[in-house]
Amino acid sequence: MHGTVLQRVGCLCVMVLLVVSTMAKAEDARPVKLSVNLISLYTDNRDSSAKGEDNIDLSVQPRVDVNMDKGDSSLVFSYAPSYRFRTEPADTQNDTQFLQELMLDASLSMGPRAAIRLMDNFYMTEDPAVQDFGTTLRRDSSFIYNRAMLGANVPLSRQMSADLSGSHSMKRYDEKERAKDADEDGLGGQASVWYGVSRQLGIALMGRFDTYDYESSLDLKRGLDTTVGAAGFDYLLSDRIRTELRLGWVQASYEDKVIKEESGPYFNLSVAASPQPDTKFTVAAGMTIRNSDIYPFASQEETYGSAGVDWKASERVKVDVTGQYRVGTYDEKTIPSGADAIFATSGDDKRMILSGGATFNLGDYTSLRIAQSHENVSTDVTVEYSRNSTTLMLSRVF
Repeated sequence: MHGTVLQRVGCLCVMVLLVVSTMAKAEDARPVKLSVNLISLYTDNRDSSAKGEDNIDLSVQPRVDVNMDKGDSSLVFSYAPSYRFRTEPADTQNDTQFLQELMLDASLSMGPRAAIRLMDNFYMTEDPAVQDFGTTLRRDSSFIYNRAMLGANVPLSRQMSADLSGSHSMKRYDEKERAKDADEDGLGGQASVWYGVSRQLGIALMGRFDTYDYESSLDLKRGLDTTVGAAGFDYLLSDRIRTELRLGWVQASYEDKVIKEESGPYFNLSVAASPQPDTKFTVAAGMTIRNSDIYPFASQEETYGSAGVDWKASERVKVDVTGQYRVGTYDEKTIPSGADAIFATSGDDKRMILSGGATFNLGDYTSLRIAQSHENVSTDVTVEYSRNSTTLMLSRVF
């Protein structure tokens, strides 16, 4: 049966390639571009579970990209629906599924140095990487995720500017039983002031407030509010190295008033370096109190570090390597009252993600990408697992 379906999917992929290859070549400056991605993903742990199951996903993904730049205003938009076939679905999964992703980033100039920015990211997916923190969450259920942000940058003087933004996020699971305890909503607001001391150095003050709310089949009050106050600087070590640092304090309060307020240090450091025009290094590290990734906890104390490199090895080959390590510390004190029957203890949730890939330019409008990733979760509070995946993606722009 699988062989017959695979043959049909293979024929469909070949037909798409033949149609695409006959399209007339377009100019790179076009504001609207159409493309098709043919994707094959193999993994040894389909659902990110303790006992991994092998699986291959085969996808056909048409895509439209809009890129308009008027100098002081811009619009970037993309929409990519995809049809996926799964060779070894679980008993609760379909062998075929329709997925989507949509991204919008618009900036409108309101005068010298003043601008309004609107961003929206929408996904119908099983991939946890689309979320704010890109953590390794379980892949055993599909969900809808949307995050919208509206911000404004306002000049206060020749050397000073203010930045205001508000955001909303929501997550909805398809599976009704999963949705009862996993659906979530978030609201956030941030205000910052930046003062330029020199061409190389700028000083910043930042305040941020976030609130999260969760569904609960047991009526647990897992809601969380966090408030951050921080100060720091942006520093250009050279034309090719930029450093940003924010240090401050974070306060967490809980919907369940039985849980006492928590507080701790806030730290965020990022460094971006381009020693050569075709090479970019990034390093980041941080510490904060934020919303929980694990039921039934309401919050976690997270420490993280990441590093990455993008390198254009030649005119036809680009290489990228990234790695991140996150430790979420969970305390029984942040479990809402009424959850005594749930087995949950204090401990650390350690997550490591390593990935690398190479993109080969096969012509002006065709590329092939090969990527490999490894995830490992070592935890005291949820399911431990490791996951390896290999992706092949053939792309054609027309």
